[in-house]
Amino acid sequence: MRPVLLLLCCLFSTLLGMLYASRLKSRIRELKGLERMAMLIRQEIAYGRQPLPDIFERLGRRMEQPRADFLHALGRELKEHGDTGFSEIFSRQTDACLGTGSLRQEDLDSLKEMGAYLGYLDRDTQLHTLDMYLRDTEKRIRELSEQYPEKSRVCRTLGAMGGIFLAVLLF
Repeated sequence: MRPVLLLLCCLFSTLLGMLYASRLKSRIRELKGLERMAMLIRQEIAYGRQPLPDIFERLGRRMEQPRADFLHALGRELKEHGDTGFSEIFSRQTDACLGTGSLRQEDLDSLKEMGAYLGYLDRDTQLHTLDMYLRDTEKRIRELSEQYPEKSRVCRTLGAMGGIFLAVLLF
């Protein structure tokens, strides 16, 4: 019975390390999705003459989850409660639709900051705001992608070593 317990302890700890490494990869994937979403919004603002709620609903049909839900909910709430501040609606929908994934709070705050300037100003300022967000997101993706191989190896190694250490303590 005891060897099985020790083996399960090692296995569980190793799996935790692998899970954390996969969350790092998932964060990069979600940031790439946000980058794509911001690029599409930028194109719609630059070349289309549609109001933002219509842009969000149309782009929601082209995006994958959870960004599709975010854009649909954002467009719908803007149409229903347009008198409420755009920034407040954008922030609330960001937390509701995107806050449960692998994104960190700093990623969500950056998106909310972009949304704070998106709905109020003229077209050129909106484009400039989106360009700044895209540059920051691209930089963050590049940094995380460069760090990923080393961090994932460390996570998996620490998981395995932690399991072995715990097995030795229990033995």
